[in-house]
Amino acid sequence: ITPHRRAPRNPSKPTSNTSTPTALFSFDANLDVLNSIATSPTKNLYLTGYIYKLDFWEASGNCYHVVYRMEYAKNEPPTVLIGKVDTDKAIGTDNKSFCVPTSLDVDDKGRLYVSDFGNNRIQVFDTEGKFLKAIAIQNPNLVKIHQKTGEIFVFSLMTLEEGFHRTSQKEEVEATMSHFGSFDNPTLKYQCPIPL
Repeated sequence: ITPHRRAPRNPSKPTSNTSTPTALFSFDANLDVLNSIATSPTKNLYLTGYIYKLDFWEASGNCYHVVYRMEYAKNEPPTVLIGKVDTDKAIGTDNKSFCVPTSLDVDDKGRLYVSDFGNNRIQVFDTEGKFLKAIAIQNPNLVKIHQKTGEIFVFSLMTLEEGFHRTSQKEEVEATMSHFGSFDNPTLKYQCPIPL
């Protein structure tokens, strides 16, 4: 799997090439595949962040609202673990749905943390995709777990244009880093602005 393979810039002209990694996912070739990959102690890869990177971005669409899982010891395509393979129709606010999942990470117990950008939360699941808890945070774009302490670090940024920079913020999302406790007590410890 090749992260961040550039996709065609014209969404009205999808293309197909079975020799590229996107053939595994059967997705629209206009997506920037792939924004987030995490490994787990259970020999799984988790994949999310299938987001259009055009000159605009909508908080409810232009993305697949899904987390995939695949075993890296097997030569098999990934399967849907959580969410639906669709764009606008797959958006949801329940504990098995997302509104623009932008990133994910895994702790040393194998728990999966997903930044659910449009729903203003981090969702936490077990290895089988069972919902464990949600952590409220405004527009989480990137989640990282400290592998020794289990503490949770969340970066809130607007996802627009070609990456993250000050012109992308458009005064809609304050760029911040939030430091939470670990899974058992994920209270906010510290929050600070990010220099962009």
